[in-house]
Amino acid sequence: MLYSTVRKTLALVFFVLLVSFSTKAQNQALDLSGAGNEVNVTYNLNTGSGFTVEQWIYVPTLTVGFELVNQTNTNLASPLDLYIQADGAINMWNGDGSTTDNDTSVPGLITAGTWHHIAAVYDPADVGNERKVYLDGVTTPVIAAANTAPLSNIGPLRIGRRADAFEGDDVYLDEVRVWNIARSGVAIAADYNTTIASNTAGLDVYLKFENNLIDLSLIHISEPTRLGMI
Repeated sequence: MLYSTVRKTLALVFFVLLVSFSTKAQNQALDLSGAGNEVNVTYNLNTGSGFTVEQWIYVPTLTVGFELVNQTNTNLASPLDLYIQADGAINMWNGDGSTTDNDTSVPGLITAGTWHHIAAVYDPADVGNERKVYLDGVTTPVIAAANTAPLSNIGPLRIGRRADAFEGDDVYLDEVRVWNIARSGVAIAADYNTTIASNTAGLDVYLKFENNLIDLSLIHISEPTRLGMI
């Protein structure tokens, strides 16, 4: 594929970068090992009617935890911070960069040396369970919690690194999807383990990381030392 499709109001940073990949099963993945590696997308999560952020993740060694996809103000969600703790629990924060909600799954869900699919959902229409996280295509969420904090957008959408530069353990990501809708567990389970059409309704950002030559005209990779290698 060619970088993926990123639609709507994304800033244009025009350049083409040759990067190295290797296979993940039949696919390839984004290698964020080493310090300072991240992907930034100028994009605002839909805090009005809801959003969904999905990704496949692989961590070779889990020691301190690691950052996934976030939009943060320093170390506070604005409106999302999704990361994995050292004990394998999934942590989801939502807020406006100063006031936040924070919920954590049971430990041990994420294990080193195994690919996992994580989907974080904000659904304001599901009163009392606005904030949900789904794991590995199971339709019952591992986090389901109420939202009490206001949400706002500050800074770019970051992949692999927080605004305060926290990264954590080396991690590999694949099939990053950002939706401007709140997807149900059933909808996520239906296509989490396959590629989908880039013009699927509600899909704003789709990063497959599958070609050696990637047109990154709509995203910015900071310190892109390696993309691939698993």
